Amino acid sequence: MLTLAYSPNGRFLASSDFGGSVKLWGVDAAKEQSTWTALGNEVAALAFSPDSETLAVAVDRAVQLRDVRTGRLVTNLEGHAGQVKCLAFSPDGKYLASGHSDQTVWLWDWLPSR
Repeated sequence: MLTLAYSPNGRFLASSDFGGSVKLWGVDAAKEQSTWTALGNEVAALAFSPDSETLAVAVDRAVQLRDVRTGRLVTNLEGHAGQVKCLAFSPDGKYLASGHSDQTVWLWDWLPSR
């Protein structure tokens, strides 16, 4: 396992590995809910949106935003020169920050399109 993230509502735990797999675990049932493969290699970071409906997945030089219920790719945010290492949503969920090891931080103005 490479990285973990709890959903703000406490219902889910997301995990990833070096092979690009992301697993979503149901905390109450203590069992795996779903698994999907990120589009890329190593998943370096995970972050849930404040409403627990979207999971940000840092893969290589991009951030994939996934629908938690379906695992469907909602959008792919690209622009970093190297691997994205960390992620954080703003408390209102409007912004997503992504950081790179060269000490650059990108602030994405993103709202779920539901």
